[in-house]
Amino acid sequence: MMSKPFIQNLRLSVFLSIFSFTPVVHAEILVLLPEHGVLAPAASSIKEGLLAAYYAGTLQPPLRFVDTTDQPMDILLAKEVKATTDLVIGPLSREQVGEVVNISSIKVPMLALNQVAQEQKNVWQFALAPDEDAQSLAKAILNDGVTQLYIVTQPQFTKGERFKDALIQATKLKPNFVQVIPPSLNRTQGLLVIGSSQWVSEQKLPHDRVYAPSFAFDRRIPLSTGMQFCDTPALLRADWPELNALNNKKLTSTEAQRLHAFGADAWQLAMLLANHALSAQFAGRTGMITLKNQDIQRVPVCFRVTDSGLVPR
Repeated sequence: MMSKPFIQNLRLSVFLSIFSFTPVVHAEILVLLPEHGVLAPAASSIKEGLLAAYYAGTLQPPLRFVDTTDQPMDILLAKEVKATTDLVIGPLSREQVGEVVNISSIKVPMLALNQVAQEQKNVWQFALAPDEDAQSLAKAILNDGVTQLYIVTQPQFTKGERFKDALIQATKLKPNFVQVIPPSLNRTQGLLVIGSSQWVSEQKLPHDRVYAPSFAFDRRIPLSTGMQFCDTPALLRADWPELNALNNKKLTSTEAQRLHAFGADAWQLAMLLANHALSAQFAGRTGMITLKNQDIQRVPVCFRVTDSGLVPR
């Protein structure tokens, strides 16, 4: 039986009934993740989160994991998709997802774990995209009445360009790139700080209308009061005991915990796709997730740092 917190957080609005579905007992789910290379650590965290949600649920179809390292996707799928394969989860890299959406002969549903511009029938794309974080933070910035946005970046820091570009596009504000952090802001000014969590924590910042990307938040390092960011709620709430148990089992980075949440949400989406749900919405571990036909949207939760802790906006 599913845990009570899991049921409480599974708020589905399903337009095609999935409860009449009779599971195929011997059908398997194929999971495609790299075991070597630069994406292997991320893939390992995703796998751990996926398995945590798998064992916390009631439906546990057979899983088969296959290494995608340096594998052409057309050859790999032709070899590994069997008559008993009911669903494919993966691949992870954008390059391999790009290969998948250009294969016209895909017969089984696939939940790709990254996003590309192209689409393909039978391929759903789910990712922890910085664009989604940026869009949520852009709404918070505009709702705060900001019309002038300062942006300061840690020297020699290269991460976050995609996030910054997406946020500027979403706010439609003309950014003011500055070298020095303003000591104070008026009611229509805001400040976006981009850098490592350690660097951000060391800066003297104004106490209101200060924003940061999610990667600047690491719960092992305190942030300044007033800072706002949009992130995965599983990092900050105790609603998912299977993830709490996993994260407490061994010391892991905040980024690894985000990927645990991503893997667990991927499993929940996979169960919906296996049950042929066309539309659904649920409060997931990585944000509010909406499934509609071939489209999956994720809306992160935005938080504000206060003297008493983190508070959702």
